[in-house]
Amino acid sequence: VLGPNTPADVVDKVCAKFSFMGKFVARSLMDSRMLDIPFSEAFYKWILGVEGTFTAQDLQHVDPVMARSFAQLAEVAVKKHNLEKDSLLVSPQMHAWYLPFDGGAYRLVKH
Repeated sequence: VLGPNTPADVVDKVCAKFSFMGKFVARSLMDSRMLDIPFSEAFYKWILGVEGTFTAQDLQHVDPVMARSFAQLAEVAVKKHNLEKDSLLVSPQMHAWYLPFDGGAYRLVKH
């Protein structure tokens, strides 16, 4: 993984490798040649132009750690939505307050 402080010469080398790989794969597709390279299903969807059908399962094939984080975030969002729907837990007065992030601490503020 390239970080924000990666030296420019390293970034250039990585970009050159990706460029070469792209040309190599493109040439093999144009020549109808088989490549024994294990690309992910998400890559094939992207190549075929059907990336609009990407799912969380595709992310699992590409980056399992990120997929797990995404699933946890989605679970939190569902729980939040269910809490907001529960009229016993949420009153109109509660919407008048919010928690802004203020330099490392949350504080309760009235709108």
